[in-house]
Order: sequence, then structure tokens, then C-alpha cells
Amino acid sequence: MMDKEEEKVMKKILKIFIIILGGLMIMTNLSGCDKNSRAHVESQFADLEKVYSTANVSDLFKFYPKGFEIIYTVSNFDETGKDVQYSINVSGNPIDKSIKGFIEKKAGQVFEDDITSEIVYKHNIQYSAQGWESLDSDYVMEEEAKNITFLFQSNVFSEKILSSYKLINSRYNPEIPAYHLAYYLDEGLAAKNHLDSSWRNQNENFVLSFTRNISDDRKYVQINMSTSRSLKSETIINEYREVNDNE
Repeated sequence: MMDKEEEKVMKKILKIFIIILGGLMIMTNLSGCDKNSRAHVESQFADLEKVYSTANVSDLFKFYPKGFEIIYTVSNFDETGKDVQYSINVSGNPIDKSIKGFIEKKAGQVFEDDITSEIVYKHNIQYSAQGWESLDSDYVMEEEAKNITFLFQSNVFSEKILSSYKLINSRYNPEIPAYHLAYYLDEGLAAKNHLDSSWRNQNENFVLSFTRNISDDRKYVQINMSTSRSLKSETIINEYREVNDNE
């Protein structure tokens, strides 16, 4: 039998062992939380389904009561390299619920790796119950511009839907900080969003990507869809900032 001294020593050893074991278990649990894993990164986009899809742009105020800013670009170029690009930058004012900003049209030409472009026009616009309207007396919105719809108006995205896509990569960038997902864009989703998938560069993938910036000073979600001849990019920033065509 152990005497009292030996029993004290054994109890101390047992306590030390329990402390070490507990520490190892904590370290194991922490290391198991991989911020770059697909499951973890996709979980950061779980609330996408609240916004996608929202048919009426004005309904965004339900999800962004402090206002919002939308930066949207659609670009298409043909077999000759001729490129036409529309960019819309508007903000939703949380006080008067107005949605105003500007539209810009660019025409360009792609020569191998060289791209030239010039601004065709840049004008102030607003969103109303009738859709997009010009705020400039010298500009009447052309039909192609008036018919532009945002990605959130015609697409449904959720954590479950993202998990069904074929993944390219998932990652977390602690320096920004931001989460990023990239998937292969299938031709069905490309067609639904009027992206040209009729031709593909050699070794080039059609890509669908999601980025969530979680920085305190600028939180936003960005979605990009791209084929060899088309691009749609949408960024929704959850804060109000007045924008106009002087930018």
C-alpha cells in the first residue's frame, strides 16, 4: 500500500495529466475548425437567401434598414473583340427611401491582351415604381439600359444551393478580412443570366464566385459570373453613400 506522501505525489501527477489532456483536447478542437474549408466558408453566406431573389429593388430596405449601395457591371464582347459595358452605381437612402446614382456606358476593343475603351456616356438615374428613369434632361435611357436587372432580382442562392455546385476553391483571407468561394458556372445558370456561353477559350473555365468582406468599415457581398465573352458583377454594400455622375 502507498503511504501518504506517495498518495500526494500520485494525486499531483494525476492533476497534471488531466490538465495536459484537457489542453490537448482544446487544441485538437481548435485545429479542427478550418476557416478555409468549404463547409465553413459556405456557412458565411447562409443569409444570401434573404436577398436572392428580391424582384423589387426597393425591397432591399427590408434587409438593409441603414441603406445600401449597389455596384453592378455587365459586359459582353463579340468574336471581333468589340466590347460593350454598362455599369450602374446607385445608393438606397434610408431616410427618404430613394434609390439614385448613375449609369455609365463604355465601348471598347480587345486586342489579344490589350484592351482599349472609352466612355460613351455617364448620366444620373433613379429607380421608381416604373423602373429606371433618367434624372438628366439631355439623356433618355435606351431600352437596353432600362431593361438591365440585378443578379439579386432573378437568382436564388442559399447555403444549400451553394453546396450543390462544383467547387473550384474556398478560402478565408484574414488580412482583409473576407471569405471567398469559386465554382464552375454551368451553362444553365449562364443562360438564365443571359451570359454568352457559345464559345470558350482553351483551358478557360466559366466561373461563379462569391466574396464576403466582413471588415467593420466596409461590409459587402460580391457575386461574379463570367464566361469567355460575358461578365456580370454585383456588389451590395450594407451602408448608404451618396453617389452621382461626378465620380
